[in-house]
Amino acid sequence: MNRFVQIIVIACCLAVLPLYGQQFGTLSGTIVDDKNNPVENFFISTNEKETNTLSTHNGYYELKIPAGKDVEVFFQHISYKDTIITVHLRNNEKVKMNLVLPLSGEQLPTFDVKAKFDDGYVRIDPDLSFKIPTPSGGVESLIKMMPGAFSSNELSNQYNVRGGNYDENLVYVNDIEIYRPFLVRSGQQEGLSFVNMDLTSGVKFSSGGFEPKYGDKMSSVLDVDYKKPNHFGGSVSASLLGATAHVEGNVKNVFSYLVGIRYKSNAYILNSLETKGDYKPRFFDAQMLFVWNPLKKLEISLLGNFAKNQYLFTPSERKTKFGSFSDIKSLTVYFDGQEVDQYENYLGGLTFTYKPNLSNNYKLIISSYYAKESETYDIQGQYWLSDIEPDLSGESEDMANVVSVRGVGTYLNHARNYISAVVSAADLRGEHRLPRNVLSWGIKAQNEIINDQIKEWALVDSSGYTLPNIYTTPGEEVPMNDPSRILYFGENGYLNANNDLNTFRFTGFIQDTWRIDGDSATRFILNGGLRFNYWTFNNELLVSPRVNLLFKPRWKQNWIFFLKTGLYYQPPFYREMRNAKGELNY
Repeated sequence: MNRFVQIIVIACCLAVLPLYGQQFGTLSGTIVDDKNNPVENFFISTNEKETNTLSTHNGYYELKIPAGKDVEVFFQHISYKDTIITVHLRNNEKVKMNLVLPLSGEQLPTFDVKAKFDDGYVRIDPDLSFKIPTPSGGVESLIKMMPGAFSSNELSNQYNVRGGNYDENLVYVNDIEIYRPFLVRSGQQEGLSFVNMDLTSGVKFSSGGFEPKYGDKMSSVLDVDYKKPNHFGGSVSASLLGATAHVEGNVKNVFSYLVGIRYKSNAYILNSLETKGDYKPRFFDAQMLFVWNPLKKLEISLLGNFAKNQYLFTPSERKTKFGSFSDIKSLTVYFDGQEVDQYENYLGGLTFTYKPNLSNNYKLIISSYYAKESETYDIQGQYWLSDIEPDLSGESEDMANVVSVRGVGTYLNHARNYISAVVSAADLRGEHRLPRNVLSWGIKAQNEIINDQIKEWALVDSSGYTLPNIYTTPGEEVPMNDPSRILYFGENGYLNANNDLNTFRFTGFIQDTWRIDGDSATRFILNGGLRFNYWTFNNELLVSPRVNLLFKPRWKQNWIFFLKTGLYYQPPFYREMRNAKGELNY
């Protein structure tokens, strides 16, 4: 019996010994499709059950192969053809094999799936902006047609919502707040809108009563998302008003790029204005968005913008007729001098997005905006105010004859205005998706450094008086027949201010969104939360509770009812704090 046990033990040892002495090599590489995109979850195996693996999100695989013999390696995926490769490796040998594997079956046609959002925001199709012939162009041309929004100047990208001014509108691109130039006075000086429609994937707009996650302005919010391309593409367009070009692409689903440049000159349109002269507006900007996925749960994106706008204007004359049919007057002005405006700004935004799972999302946004602007002009105008009568004979070029000259005069406008601004911010946000609600929060610190130099005066020399030698003082009542009421440039007869501002803002919000009675289709959406704002300029803490209720009746799917309420505060940024003298209103 003892001898039998010894034989069994020896036999087992001889059977196990080859397993411990078995030798392996290593096969590794990347798997891509015919468009050079990496393929994830490719199953790689051999006849040995212990040796198998899956390709990672960037297509990489690594597999142990028994050495010293021919081994068949199987590559299998539900969407690709099965591939078998025979390899023969020596012990500890490392072989790299990159594969390009074709799709199996036929490619199905493309279907467009459009999501319908019932959250109280208006979705705008970016492609529509290319079909609307407007001088300004951009997404603002679509907003001007929204209920409650209007614009008084077709050359301007500015819009007013529910009676507010343009400075009361919020604009975001990829969650980064956008600022506009400070010294722009008229529509022809504005140039390009910040939003580049070639790079845009989605736009949503709200005309007030928006949720706490948006800022402390009260009129409207425009939230723009730029594209994250998945293949190479581009576009080029040109017209008499300018040109645009953009390029986009994706590298192995790890890195994507989006670059666009624009140039605009609306001189042809400006030459049709009543004030004749030499218009030389030049507006240029370049924008880019780079997105990198170093890890499956981490995304890093960089949004950059550079804009350089110049407005050069040398006026020559202006002729205007006004009055009634029986009492027509003509104002003719001849000019000397010129206006030169420069608007240069930079924007950089670095965003870190971490998604540990499908229910949680964290985002850190670090951004900085720099603006350098100048407004300089010396323009002299000599004007004639005349009585005219219609010329029915057709001999006069402008169909009118001058009967008498009521008055002549001269005015001179001078300005040397300069401003520089740096706005830097760090914004941390979180979003947590629960079965019936979404909880969001955020906290932001922002520093604003602004230097504003204003030197501006005007001289009016007319019949019987000269300004600014005759001017009013604050609080003095001016007789209606006193022409000096037309002009007031401070106690010294001109504007002379130098404003320096270096302040911090601390803002934050917390909100929750519930979907109620949503078995097949949500009937109620309730959003509520708080927003706070603290500014070191006035050391005031403002707390803003906001509640939005949406009701979508099942008896009429195309109807949506909203109820929005809250306590809203609108702290100024900078322009709103300057009074008529150019000084800050503390």
